[in-house]
Amino acid sequence: MAPPPNTRLFAWDGLSFRVPETWCFAAYSYQTKHVARVELEDDYTIRLEVEWIKPRRQVDRDRVQKKYSKKAERIGKQANRSRRLHRLPKGWGGNVFTMNDGIEVMSAYYLSPDGEICAWFRGHFSKKDPEKAESIIAMIAKDCDVHTKGMVPWNVYDVAFEVPATFRLMRTSFHAGRKELIFIWRLRKYRIWFFSLAEIILRDNELLDWAVEYLNADKYLKGPIFYVKDGEIRSRRTWRYPVGHKEEIGRMSYRYHVTCHHDAEANQIVLAVFQHRRKSDLLQLPRPALP
Repeated sequence: MAPPPNTRLFAWDGLSFRVPETWCFAAYSYQTKHVARVELEDDYTIRLEVEWIKPRRQVDRDRVQKKYSKKAERIGKQANRSRRLHRLPKGWGGNVFTMNDGIEVMSAYYLSPDGEICAWFRGHFSKKDPEKAESIIAMIAKDCDVHTKGMVPWNVYDVAFEVPATFRLMRTSFHAGRKELIFIWRLRKYRIWFFSLAEIILRDNELLDWAVEYLNADKYLKGPIFYVKDGEIRSRRTWRYPVGHKEEIGRMSYRYHVTCHHDAEANQIVLAVFQHRRKSDLLQLPRPALP
């Protein structure tokens, strides 16, 4: 079935759902490694806040409903009136609150069937907004999916990829034309970049030569020297760090697996470096990344 028109898929750290295409990723934070929070905005203000927990043990629905009731009660004290959200799928519940200034606040919760994720959604709607609270939460609930095993999708801005569920996000760097996400798995580091306007980059450069130049200029890759051989990007030790850079020593990871490809349809260059210890570590990566 085709997705609703004028919408986009948003996927972040184990949770995915559809939102209006005018809503963009604004911010994220982690209270702990088990609690994530994101904000989505349009051209004017924050439209949706989402917080979700990956409990260490399964939680029951009554506990979730009590916690949600406390959150909703805090909003309700500031509202003129409220109405319950009906016809939501199993595992969902929520309300819409009308504030003194006419702004509507949608507050909803979701507990996945196996209890592996519990999420709270808070949306903001003015009278001028084309979207309505009930239709937005219905769309979110319809396509909301949980990813806690196997390969986990990440979809934000114009970036879409997958990493294993065991990889934990360490840091991001989002700039116009260049986006980078860094993941950690058992001290191994996985860095992935997405470069926009690939046709401009490749106008005067060969893909792998350009990638090698970029990697060798990266201030966080001090241990190896990268070069092209037999159509692949390889690495060797640099004379400055004959026994390894301090980060390599600390991670006990001296090997680098590099992939680079041109996505012509998306007009992107996708570059990834997996700093690892042994060849068997590469089994963690998606099959196309294997040699």
